[in-house]
Amino acid sequence: MSEWGWRVPFFIGALGGLWALVGRSQLHESETFKSNKAKRPSIWPEFRRNWKSAFRVIGLTIGGTVCYYVWSVSAVQQAVVVHGMPQATALNASLLANVVLIISLPFWGKFSDRFGRRPALIIGNVVPLLPFFPMNAMVGQTFVSLVFPAALILLFMGATLANTPAVFAELFPTSVRTVGVAFPYAVAVAIFGGTAPYLQNWISTQYSVSAFSVYVCLLLLVSSVVAFFLPETKGKDLRH
Repeated sequence: MSEWGWRVPFFIGALGGLWALVGRSQLHESETFKSNKAKRPSIWPEFRRNWKSAFRVIGLTIGGTVCYYVWSVSAVQQAVVVHGMPQATALNASLLANVVLIISLPFWGKFSDRFGRRPALIIGNVVPLLPFFPMNAMVGQTFVSLVFPAALILLFMGATLANTPAVFAELFPTSVRTVGVAFPYAVAVAIFGGTAPYLQNWISTQYSVSAFSVYVCLLLLVSSVVAFFLPETKGKDLRH
């Protein structure tokens, strides 16, 4: 693995990127997009007019991004380094927890289509927030001590992850939808997700291990507030 095996995932990712590029180039645009493209609106003035939606994208992204990092990466490190769990056991527990997340996604999508986007996003941010400290304290040396809290948190995070792509698209008009979603989302992931490992190490060193959990809970709280005040977009006509 240290000599050449670490390159294999990058090679697979490169092939996947090429496959996605070819597939995307063969897709047909919607009639709504074509009609808006003919009008050639100015993108950045449209983006400025929709600045509230851009900040909503950032607010809804930051909590889930860092929380997912904690329960898919950080919890594994904690179990191995702090509690002495065998690395293979920790990775298998994380794998199973992520499988639970993946299986839950279509069910949360159906929930959102029936009850609305706001309830799904509120559940996806509030429920992981409430038991965050007890679940974090549960992580120990055994397989169950990691897979149970990780699977539980990720299960309810699925309510957010399954629906934010639809919600983000429904927040913007067609003329600015791509940049309106992509730019604030990339900024949020880069700033909060990209700095999460560094901040976890720095905060844990300067204060305590639990201090970083406080930081994550604050981000989840911000996302919960944004979700609570989010205008309901279920059934919204996107032909504009």
